[in-house]
Amino acid sequence: MEIYQRKMNHNRDEYRKLRWQPHRIQVTGLFDAVFSKNSFADKVAIVGAGNCDDLDLEYLATRCNSMFI
Repeated sequence: MEIYQRKMNHNRDEYRKLRWQPHRIQVTGLFDAVFSKNSFADKVAIVGAGNCDDLDLEYLATRCNSMFI
């Protein structure tokens, strides 16, 4: 699995973030639903984040004190 992950990480291109944008917007919508109940979190843990292409980390950083990825 480690060899596969290394290969995938080296296979990144400049359009990767753009390709993940629709999914990232959907995931951000899920976080919006959570933050509608409590607008700020002290700590957020993200398990299995991989390359974080599907997460808007800048958005999450505005909503919490600490992120553990």
